[in-house]
Formats: sequence, C-alpha cells, structure tokens
Amino acid sequence: MPADRPAEPILVWGLRAGRRTPLPFDARELIGLEVTEGEALADRHSCRLRVLVQDGRQLGRTDGFKPHRINVATVDTIIVEVLGAH
Repeated sequence: MPADRPAEPILVWGLRAGRRTPLPFDARELIGLEVTEGEALADRHSCRLRVLVQDGRQLGRTDGFKPHRINVATVDTIIVEVLGAH
C-alpha cells in the first residue's frame, strides 16, 4: 500500500548531455507506480531511479552524489516512498 503523498513537492532536476534540465520533475509522481513504470517516468525526465529499501529491507548503495538519481522504497514492486534525490 503506497504511503501518503507528501504535501511538499520533491523536485529533482534531470541531467541531459551533462547539463541540468530546465524544468524539475516532482518525484511524488512515482508513488504508487510499479518500479518499471517509475523507471520509465524518471527516464522521461532524464532522471534515474534507485531502490534503496525493498519490502522493508535496506539494500546496498554507493555514496556517490548524483542529483538526478531518485532513491525510493518499495513494497511488492510498488513505489511507496521517495527517500530523496542524491
């Protein structure tokens, strides 16, 4: 079951040809989507999706900062929370 959608936008700027996209993407749009749908939506905005928490279990991650990478939590392949962009 998806978490409640946060009231405040979670703005993420994509990265296209090494430059920041002119308009941000509100990552709240990912909540409630299947992971594959979320990946496609993020890709359309020149962002990348990374699952950090899957069914309550923390997955491995790298510490590299990528402002166009959106970290999410999933339950049964559904995105239930946006954990941030980095």
